Amino acid sequence: MWPLSQACPAALTAAPCCGPRAAADAPTSLQITELSKEVVSLKEALQGRPAAPDSPEVAALHGQVAALQGQLEEAARDHSAVVALYRSHLLYAIQGQMDEDVQQILSQILQMQRLQAQGH
Repeated sequence: MWPLSQACPAALTAAPCCGPRAAADAPTSLQITELSKEVVSLKEALQGRPAAPDSPEVAALHGQVAALQGQLEEAARDHSAVVALYRSHLLYAIQGQMDEDVQQILSQILQMQRLQAQGH
């Protein structure tokens, strides 16, 4: 099991109303979706351009697409790592072997939910 200190900081401070896993997945999923859309739009821009294949503009767009695809792959890897971390924590919790630091964070999330429910 991975130590909690390696978890994504956004996952630890995510909105408590949706649960820790859903809250951590939402920002990363949104980033992945946005990067995917940008890659698709740049590919369409490349295909729709009547520019010469050797023009600097096309080369710049190809470079941009490659960079965005790299970012997309990295975001997907990070997202998978966070999901795997939460799955392992859930599995250990179900087996009754929850780490103390995980229990503390879950307790903090429950406290934040109670405060939110009270209207603070």
